[in-house]
Amino acid sequence: MASGSVGVLGPVGLLSSGGLVSPRPPVLRALLGTLAAHAPEPVPAALLTSTIWEQDCPAHPKATLHLAVHRLRRWLEEQPGEVALVTGSDGYRLDLNGGTTDLAEFRTLTATPGGDEAGLHRALALWRGRPFADVPGHRVDTELVEALLAERQAVIRRYARSALGAGRLTSAESLLRSACQADPLDEEAHALLIESLSGLGRTAAALAVYDRVRRRLSAELGMSPGSQLRLAHQRVLNRPANGSGSPGGPAPVFLTGRREALESLAGGLCRERIVTLTGPPGAGKSALALAAANAAALRLECAVTVMDLEAQSVSHLGELPGGPHILLLARCDGQVADVKRAIHALTGSAPGLVVLATAAGVLGMPGEVPVAVGPLEPAAAEELLIRRAAAFLPSTFHGPDARHWVDLILARTGGLPSAIEIAASLLRTLAPDSLAGVLTRDARVLLDGRDATGTTLAARIQRAHRTLAEREQLLLARFARLPEEFGLADAESGCASEPLSASAVVRGLIRLVDQSFVQPVDHPHGRRYRILEPIRRFVAEHTEHE
Repeated sequence: MASGSVGVLGPVGLLSSGGLVSPRPPVLRALLGTLAAHAPEPVPAALLTSTIWEQDCPAHPKATLHLAVHRLRRWLEEQPGEVALVTGSDGYRLDLNGGTTDLAEFRTLTATPGGDEAGLHRALALWRGRPFADVPGHRVDTELVEALLAERQAVIRRYARSALGAGRLTSAESLLRSACQADPLDEEAHALLIESLSGLGRTAAALAVYDRVRRRLSAELGMSPGSQLRLAHQRVLNRPANGSGSPGGPAPVFLTGRREALESLAGGLCRERIVTLTGPPGAGKSALALAAANAAALRLECAVTVMDLEAQSVSHLGELPGGPHILLLARCDGQVADVKRAIHALTGSAPGLVVLATAAGVLGMPGEVPVAVGPLEPAAAEELLIRRAAAFLPSTFHGPDARHWVDLILARTGGLPSAIEIAASLLRTLAPDSLAGVLTRDARVLLDGRDATGTTLAARIQRAHRTLAEREQLLLARFARLPEEFGLADAESGCASEPLSASAVVRGLIRLVDQSFVQPVDHPHGRRYRILEPIRRFVAEHTEHE
């Protein structure tokens, strides 16, 4: 920035090679900033007064403005630069005497529609923070500030598109992160950030960005992600390990062990009208459902609408577009009756509609196709743990003791992806042997941990637990005191006491299996049952505190 320049893209003041110099009184900074934002054009006295003193209008506004102008003019005369404050018939203006403002330079560098990438980078480097950063909010034109921030967002997106096209992913990613923080609902910025993270091989981070903005759009606006976000997300799902961008390759980290289930579910959505994905809390039903819905939508050449029923009511579902369409209703447990009514009405009026729901158990609708999602198989669970915790594991972890600690940690997760993610994050703080011991002693360490969506495992289990009737909750607590695996005879003999008869135990067992709290396990010698360890520990804690 040349000597004698004025800055408003951050703290307000005179810019030179020596740094920033600002007048001490906030009113003078407000006056200097407002004049600089409009330079070299004059600013009418009425506009200056209404902007700077809008909330504390002085008794004599003209005199107050004249005094502020006089003081700012004297301050400018004392500075080494050549900026002057000029009074004219149409207001007041800054005479920059060959200098400029950072805002004027920013707009010059970004004026060309296509934009030179180097020029865009120089333009963004002019920003030192929020416009008018050192001016009190009640003395600033807030609409101007928001408009300037929107200009910066647009330039970041332009620069990012250019940088991504040239393969400069790291440079794009750092700027896009700041853009997404500045505007958490900027879908294009988030889509570009997802693209850059995916290109850098950071698939889990890219998927976490998508999930975060999807939740925010749902919670704050009641909207699903737009086409640009969905396409960026789908490209992440289809991106192979070699980064070529063509479909195929291994499943992303968050779908480790689910490739076959993903293909089967996507195929089912191309054939069936109502599909319900069931499974225990923390099994990754919503993540799998979203991936399958997007994969099926590509085959059917249709759109996907997502409603997270933890954040909104199904009654807020607007009119869906005509033709083929996939509606994903995630986490239906608390609104089953409303969901059933909505699905019945929608499928009756929209012949091309396919509904995919996620819940602990089946909804109980004609034509419904249930698809069960259980815990991960041991090999997939281990792969997920190691991949999630790779950055935290000591170099000696892959030695002879590794198998022992992996088995102990995974036993406490029950093979639930959310629990495995939480255990992996704990390895940032605890060594593997220490974590195994802590998980054995203290269930809350795992239950209170948060997965990539920011949700605790206890909260996931609690939401599903609340849908159970009081007798079912009682029976589950009794089952939790049985051996790790138990048979029907064990359940009847060990749990049939007041107020539950033997027949009530059998009926309750059927219900708890339907609601995914109890998992059937088939052995050569017959069927047995088990409660996954995190659910068992939650139930024990829940019963203990009642």
